[in-house]
This record gives sequence, C-alpha cells and structure tokens, in this order.
Amino acid sequence: MRRASSFLLAAADASAVPAGMPSPSIASSSPVASLKLIDQHPRITVVREEVTSLDENADEIIILASGPLTSPALTSELQRLTGSTQLAFYDSIAPIVDASTIDMDKVYFAARWDKGTADYINCPFTKEEYDVFLDALIAAESVPAKEWSRSHSLHKCAILSEAKRSRRTYS
Repeated sequence: MRRASSFLLAAADASAVPAGMPSPSIASSSPVASLKLIDQHPRITVVREEVTSLDENADEIIILASGPLTSPALTSELQRLTGSTQLAFYDSIAPIVDASTIDMDKVYFAARWDKGTADYINCPFTKEEYDVFLDALIAAESVPAKEWSRSHSLHKCAILSEAKRSRRTYS
C-alpha cells in the first residue's frame, strides 16, 4: 500500500503516536480521517448495509470490512467463497492502562522483542503487586467468548483464560 502511495496510509501516518502515548482526539484520529477520505473519494462507493452475498464474477474489486460479529448469512457466504469451514478474527487484546497513573520512577522503556524503538513501558511487579494486578484482571469486565474461539487455536494465547485456570500460570 505504501508503494502505491495509499491515501489511507498517509492519513494513518499523519495521526500516528508512539506506543504508550495518549491518542489524539477521536475527531482527528486516523479512523475518522480515513472514513472521511473514503467517503469523499470519487472512485469509492461505501455501502453501509448488511451484505449477505458477494458476486465472485464482478468486474470490480470489493473490499469487505467485517469482524467477529459477522452475520450468519455473510459467514456462510465467506465460507462458500473461501472453502473454509471456519473464520477467525484476530485482534489485539491487552489491558489498557492510563499512562498518567504509572509511577515513571519505577518503570523502564524497552522495545518489543528487543527490536525497534523503546516504545513499551515495562512495569515490574513484586509478587504482592502482581497478585493484586492478577486479581483485578480476573475480575475485570470482559466480552464472553464466542463458541468458535473456544475450539480454535486462539485459546493458546488467551492470558485471561489461563490466569483464571491457574494463578500459578504466570507466577
């Protein structure tokens, strides 16, 4: 997309903030700016209604934005077109911490996997602090798992589920 001078990547670049920093106001954020650019583009038609079928012989490119709440009808259509029996939607799921609540004298910055820039705030815990954090994490409001995610390989990275199964998992 960058090699093709994508106007969407330009919008994302313009509103990017370093990891761990507060996002700009929603009115000026990348998703809102991108939606405006898409809506105003002369060669893009946005259809905001339920899609239940796709014309695989169409002469145009179709970009479908969907997610884990995809209707059963569209799910069936995507399964028919792809030959897959299941669809999986991956998203970043991590606790969100307000940076203003962190005692910056007790933390350190590092790059994820020691690659790139030190954009991640690492908050070391004592055992007691970790137990308090884990209790809060387990008690926090969460979205119930869908049936497909229970049987899919996503369970392997479900920290919350593992934490609930055994406090020793991450102790």
